[in-house]
Amino acid sequence: MTRPTSSNGISRYIRGSSLFRTAFGSFSLKVIAGGATFVSGILLARLLGPKEFGIYAIVMAAVTLAGSVAALGLPMLITREVARYQANEQWALLKGVMLTTHRWTLTAAAIFVSIGLLMVMADWPIADVSWSLAAPALIIIPLLALTLVRAASLRGLHWVILADIPDLMLRPILLLIIAGLVYMLVGSATAAEAMQLQAVCFAVAFVIGLVFLLKKTPAAVKSVAADHHHAHWIREAQPFFWIAVVFLVDSQVGLYLLGLLAGPEQAGIMQVALQLVTLVVIGLAAVNSPLQPRLSAALARQKTDEAQKLLTEAARLGTGVATVAALVLIPFAPQIVALFGPEYQEAANVLRIVVLGQLINAMAGSCGITLNAGGYQSITLLGVIVALIVNSILCWLLIPHWQALGAAVALSASLLVWNVMLAVAARRKLGLYTPIRFS
Repeated sequence: MTRPTSSNGISRYIRGSSLFRTAFGSFSLKVIAGGATFVSGILLARLLGPKEFGIYAIVMAAVTLAGSVAALGLPMLITREVARYQANEQWALLKGVMLTTHRWTLTAAAIFVSIGLLMVMADWPIADVSWSLAAPALIIIPLLALTLVRAASLRGLHWVILADIPDLMLRPILLLIIAGLVYMLVGSATAAEAMQLQAVCFAVAFVIGLVFLLKKTPAAVKSVAADHHHAHWIREAQPFFWIAVVFLVDSQVGLYLLGLLAGPEQAGIMQVALQLVTLVVIGLAAVNSPLQPRLSAALARQKTDEAQKLLTEAARLGTGVATVAALVLIPFAPQIVALFGPEYQEAANVLRIVVLGQLINAMAGSCGITLNAGGYQSITLLGVIVALIVNSILCWLLIPHWQALGAAVALSASLLVWNVMLAVAARRKLGLYTPIRFS
């Protein structure tokens, strides 16, 4: 018998792996989006300068936190429940969970916008916030929250790539086009003007995404009366809500504390590193999108072998992409950072540190998604709480001495703690091994 060549083995793997095919489509989409985000980030950094770019980064971080919290942690629940209901053809429940979660999210977003209006009018906690900066920020909050819920619904229906097109591709490309025009015609801008550009892009992406959801919802769902299991969804959503809140705070706490302890210029430097490091996790993110509904369906059918195969494949793909990105970003960090302008040269070493942290994150695999899919979201919550505590303490200790570099060390340390805890828990509770392995 002729031994198959390595290239033939790879070809058979690609043809036989539906996760790879879907992940490749998602990866291609994220590469396009990452390229647009990268270039638009360079344009914004040059348009605004370190101080205004730092203010913009802090406001966007606050808006992202508010919009994501307004989603109430529902995206993770929606993808899991929609995938299960579709697998079991429970169309009334599927319609009920989609309608209910959209209503909850809209209500929560309205509350956040109201609170934001009161804070701006009362000049608290930051005085002299202009309406030109606050208004677009408040507009983005409900658009972001509803976008997260809409995308989660499409992922649960297995329209993974379509779920990401409006927010991950169209919005960055539109921002790139507008920012490019501003850069060529004007040459400078303020944080408020950058937020206004973002608001326009969010609105366009939201409308397109809503059209996608309406078109791809199964006909069987449209023809039945919704069945609402409010008590069950509320109970299941609570850990997801706190996971989303704590995870977002953990990812952004360095920016907030840099602005407080070291000034907006250091926050701008950190933002440059955070934008670039998305290239490291783009593979894991691309894999996690199709993995979540498939893993939920496999565990619901108690097919542990199928679940382990999915996780092994996901870890290999995610780590492979992360390693390639790290091999480019770490040695060439000064040259890459220089594209943003000479004022950001300090971000080179910051970038190297956060790249190492995200490489560890990719190598640990999809441990959080695994626990969530298996019904152990409370353990995921504990892990992100511990990570936030580690991150916050290290930020307070390191930022006064190392500024943005200290925030990068704190973030990477928190990622290490979080992934170790959740990977061990997934092994013990579900018998599933999430980190990268080659045997």
